[in-house]
Amino acid sequence: MKHAAVHKNDNPPAKGRIVAGIVAGAAIVAGIATFMNNTETIGSFAHRSCQLAGLCAKDPIPTPNLAGYDSPAMGGGHNQTEQCGPLLQKYQQENPQFNVTLKSWEDNDKDFLGHVTYHYHCRYSATPK
Repeated sequence: MKHAAVHKNDNPPAKGRIVAGIVAGAAIVAGIATFMNNTETIGSFAHRSCQLAGLCAKDPIPTPNLAGYDSPAMGGGHNQTEQCGPLLQKYQQENPQFNVTLKSWEDNDKDFLGHVTYHYHCRYSATPK
């Protein structure tokens, strides 16, 4: 009875298969980690491409922060429209994609001689059209 000769190189050793499995697993984990770290970049690129193609809504324009105005003390003969209107018009021209509104009020002081001075206060806000 003849025995078939078994050569050591016919089947890879189990140790080699284990090392290959570990290397493949590490490569998969590294690939997933790289993808997860780049998802924001990938997503941003995809979103911009979608917007350029006209398939996605554009990003909203940030609402401007509009500074208010408080007038110095002034005598009679002035009003809120005179004091607040020019800045309102400026803000409306600079922000055509927003409705710019005005809230204004005044206060006054009377000195011991009865002379009255007025302060005008202007606050502006913007909402998307």
